[in-house]
Amino acid sequence: SNYNYHMTATHGTVYCTAGGVTSSFNNHYRTIGIHTFRDNYWNTERTNTLYKDALIVCFNSNNEDSVYISSWCRGIFKIDTLKIAENINSYNSPLYDITGSGYSTRVGAIAYDNNSNLVMANANAIPGLLVKHTDGSWDEISYTPTDNIHDTHKLVFTERGYGWLTAIGVADEFMVFNMNNTPDDDSDDTYRSSLSTTEDSDSRNCGELQMWDSDGEVISNAIYAIVEDKNNLLWFGTDDGVVTFSGEKTIFETPYPVFNRIKVPRNDGTDNADYLLGGVTVTEICIDGANRKWIGTSTNGVYLVSSDGLETIHSFNTDNSPLPFNEIQCMAIEPTSGEVFIGTPYGIVSYLSDATEESEELSDIKAFPNPVLPTFTGSVKIKGFVDSSYVKITDINGRLVYSTKSLGGLTTWNVKNLDGKRVSSGTYLVWASTDDGEESVVCKILVIK
Repeated sequence: SNYNYHMTATHGTVYCTAGGVTSSFNNHYRTIGIHTFRDNYWNTERTNTLYKDALIVCFNSNNEDSVYISSWCRGIFKIDTLKIAENINSYNSPLYDITGSGYSTRVGAIAYDNNSNLVMANANAIPGLLVKHTDGSWDEISYTPTDNIHDTHKLVFTERGYGWLTAIGVADEFMVFNMNNTPDDDSDDTYRSSLSTTEDSDSRNCGELQMWDSDGEVISNAIYAIVEDKNNLLWFGTDDGVVTFSGEKTIFETPYPVFNRIKVPRNDGTDNADYLLGGVTVTEICIDGANRKWIGTSTNGVYLVSSDGLETIHSFNTDNSPLPFNEIQCMAIEPTSGEVFIGTPYGIVSYLSDATEESEELSDIKAFPNPVLPTFTGSVKIKGFVDSSYVKITDINGRLVYSTKSLGGLTTWNVKNLDGKRVSSGTYLVWASTDDGEESVVCKILVIK
């Protein structure tokens, strides 16, 4: 089917849920299904037709084969070797079913924390958060803002271990919480929420949290996307563009944390600037290997912007690309290849980008295609670099042909020399060096003219 609600990607596999909910977080009644892409092959796995609406798919960064999906009907499902292997529901776990029928066990936001515990939001339940530990045991997390919460959307754990939870649909809410590395004991936790009030006398409550700008005005509480970039800066996709936040370290102590909107200069000779995608609903943000941001929108297609958001590198829509629809529902980047998968109401397309995740060291550098045949007119992709490696390409006699820096772990070469002419037939050497200055030949490319 063309259904796609949420995507994520491990090294080698893309997962996409084939479910969804309405704008008011009611069921679409789509049979539980998950699309997977591995080894250039798509597969779709489905369950019993009584089970409906797969939502969020997540994997354990410490064990990429440990994959779960949440559902708006039957709890959560474990994925094993690309197949739906286990259903955890109200009959075999502490998950709460709204109607008691077993078919209204609604789990929205779900994610692994930094200690490989699976944390999930159980709709209309007290407590509203549950933790499934690595040993299979369960614990409950009870916060006033999450008890009886319904329409949870995204849950993200940052490098610091803080959890960010959003709800959209019936209400637009968000919160941050710190389990203090003890998910089995919520007495030492702290939290802040857009729903927190002075009436919440819980000692763990650190006060109200809104998306305040520098003037103390609320930007938005409708948050559709959250991601932490490689510099530990938080990026939020809202109904009014992109918002960033750098103050997580002191968020529980600062009375009014300031969230920032990126001002992009107009370059028209004035000092005027526009907010990055101001007035546009941003549905998804993904970080590529060069720390650039891929931004999906509800109406304008996809943007690729620089790491700081000030430069638009690409803008893809139905007018200038094979994108089948300008509404972006989900995206994911496969880190090994850098391929960007884009989900729309009319199906999934992908774009082979020019950045991959970096390697830990300069080893096993590969170029493709290699050899380069006379009929090839594109750019050779060379991957396996440390981020921002200095790359030179020379002929066999050491004459410089091309130089650049890698984007994450990848760079490209258009098979032309410094004069812009296609190089002659022969063997070309790829040299690479990192910031420590050590340089070596890491790859050879054969060009046939």
